Amino acid sequence: MSIASSTRRKTNEAAFRKLRKKQAKAKGAQPAVDPKYRRFIGSLHCVVCILPDETGTCWANKQKSATQAAHTGPHALGRKASDYTCIPLCQEHHLDAPDSYHKMGERKFLAHHGLDKEKLVLAYKASYEEQGE
Repeated sequence: MSIASSTRRKTNEAAFRKLRKKQAKAKGAQPAVDPKYRRFIGSLHCVVCILPDETGTCWANKQKSATQAAHTGPHALGRKASDYTCIPLCQEHHLDAPDSYHKMGERKFLAHHGLDKEKLVLAYKASYEEQGE
């Protein structure tokens, strides 16, 4: 790993920790709720469908269902995580398929599809903030 990529990774991790700290302002605080952000995430293609397959083909135009904002952050039992931890997933990759988020669990799902949750969350949040300016 090069020094530049190591520094970039540390910067991303620090930014993600800062975002998480900001979300958990006080013990027992309500998670951040932002319907506009969820709509923004829902307007994007599924993060799994846009990945190229082994032939190099991207299947985003073959996505069968609407994109959903899937909450991926830490949460208490029976409560959703902050809206700012959402990633875009289609119905199949969120709930239905054998390799879906809810059937595999977060850790296995991310590893299986080669996704970096922290980078995705930070990138979508930055894109949303840029769009608002």
